[in-house]
Amino acid sequence: MNVLTRVVAVASLSVALISCSKSSGSQGDVFELKESAAAASQSMSSQVAPPAPEGAADMVVSAEWLGPSSTQNLIDFSWKDKSGKVHKLSEESKGKVVIVNFWATWCPPCRREIPEFIKFAESNKDVYIVGIACERGDVSTAKSNVTTFAEKNGMNYINVTGTEALGIDKFTSSYMNIAPMDAIPVTIIFNKAGVHVSTIIGSTNTERLNEDVTKARS
Repeated sequence: MNVLTRVVAVASLSVALISCSKSSGSQGDVFELKESAAAASQSMSSQVAPPAPEGAADMVVSAEWLGPSSTQNLIDFSWKDKSGKVHKLSEESKGKVVIVNFWATWCPPCRREIPEFIKFAESNKDVYIVGIACERGDVSTAKSNVTTFAEKNGMNYINVTGTEALGIDKFTSSYMNIAPMDAIPVTIIFNKAGVHVSTIIGSTNTERLNEDVTKARS
């Protein structure tokens, strides 16, 4: 049963608390997402010096969903960097293949595949990777958990944690017309035009990513 459908029906826009039960996916272990309840800078110098180079913590963002988008297309969102500048996914990823990975720090198969994404991001500059972190708890706790994990593991791509006003469930439900969003990890790949090319259910690896990204480049 697609349990996340119940999440969409909940009127609250705050972050959904997520519990997991282990099951098997087509590419590896996955953890089912079950809605249990709706819960709800560093500044620049006086000389307006440019921000310091981005580190892992700077890549963890509270983003605002900008959808909906047309069926099968990449769904846009925006976020602010530590200097206050607003970025949009559609602008930052222009001319690149986009990989959207739904994951969580509490999900073992998700954690196992993170090094694959880090390695892939380092060697494929024409690919833009986005993590959507389906964390438990409120937004502050979620961002803290993801930031700690990102720093420890050297994550080198954007990871979204939602906002107080707009929970991560909005991001997951947006992709239900493309992929079964009742378990994680789920990885969705879009070509340079933002059109859906393939979906990976369960944990993945560099070999599978290379295969699917090659199709997205053609």
